[in-house]
This record gives sequence, structure tokens and C-alpha cells, in this order.
Amino acid sequence: MPESPTYVINDTIIAVGDQPSEELAERFRATLAAPPAVVPDEVRRLRAARTLLEQRDPHGCLYLLQPLRPDYDGVRGLETLTARALAASASLAPARAKLEELLAAHPDDAYLQLLLGKTLKRMRDPLADKHLALAAAMNPEYLDF
Repeated sequence: MPESPTYVINDTIIAVGDQPSEELAERFRATLAAPPAVVPDEVRRLRAARTLLEQRDPHGCLYLLQPLRPDYDGVRGLETLTARALAASASLAPARAKLEELLAAHPDDAYLQLLLGKTLKRMRDPLADKHLALAAAMNPEYLDF
């Protein structure tokens, strides 16, 4: 885990921890003089999809993720974001299937346990309590769900 403060310019960490001001100024100048890093289209699309989900547009999120599916099927971050968007769009059965698939591969993921528990609760499935309890046992921050 990086120390504080962490200095970031254009999505690039240029310094971590306390630094002399002269050294920081030089790193700022060097970073700003260099051409910006090219962000791959897939990364831009994934970030935009996440932003849409945060803005309560799960259908827009799913729309942006669709072209990534053939090349990135099985990638945990993409699959988790897809499951979140499915649950947020009230596509509960597909969300459940996706979350169960993810949990089969990653049973120690408290967040996935929480998402599945919340999805099952919306479906009025009695298994919801089991997954919510597992999530809370794995991460006490999830006790309120």
C-alpha cells in the first residue's frame, strides 16, 4: 500500500510519500512535458461504464460493456461490473447466475457474497440471509445489510 501523500498526474503516479518541494517540482515539469499516455479504448469504455452505473444508468453500463464481452469474458472486474449492472437494472435472475458463477471461482470475495445476498433478498429467496451473513462475517462493514 503506497504511503501518503501520493501525487498523480494524468493517471500516472509521479511520487509517493513526503518529497522535497524541488524534487516534486522537477517531477511535475518532467511529467507535464512528456506526451500523455495513451489510454486503451477498452479501459476508457470500462471506466465510462462504471461511471454510468454510479450515475444510476445500469442499462447504459451494460450497453458499453457488451462490445468487451467476446475478448474479455471471464475477467473478474468486467464480470463483477456486469453483475452489478444486471442487479441494478432489476435483471435479477441473470444477476444471480452471474454472481453464482463468480462466487464459484472466488468464494472468499465478501463483496460478491454481499451482492448475491442483496440480489436474493430482492428475489425473496431464503438463501439471501446465508450470503448476507457470510459477507458480514468476512467484512464487518457489511453488517448493516
